[in-house]
Amino acid sequence: MPVVTITAPPLGAAEPQTVRTVAAAVAEALGLTPDDVFVTTVDARTGTLGIRPAAWPVVVLHGGPRDPAAMRAARLAARAAVATAWDRDEDTVWSQWLVAEPGL
Repeated sequence: MPVVTITAPPLGAAEPQTVRTVAAAVAEALGLTPDDVFVTTVDARTGTLGIRPAAWPVVVLHGGPRDPAAMRAARLAARAAVATAWDRDEDTVWSQWLVAEPGL
């Protein structure tokens, strides 16, 4: 089961629908159902780029090893959904797939 963690400024009332949208996007990219993907958010209230204020969403997907093309597609789908929800350019959303250690 892929686990997606989004660290970003709070979205308020739109956040529940946003996590469902991210789950659906990742599921579609991996050939799963949305119920097979867990998504959670962590509020990031302050951020900087050097000394300038910045609020870049960060998306980390955790899961077992899969076909590299599928992992990339899922990562890019999550990044696109987050960019849309937080009204950011996709290149300002950090995204990464971390492969879980065996047995986890």
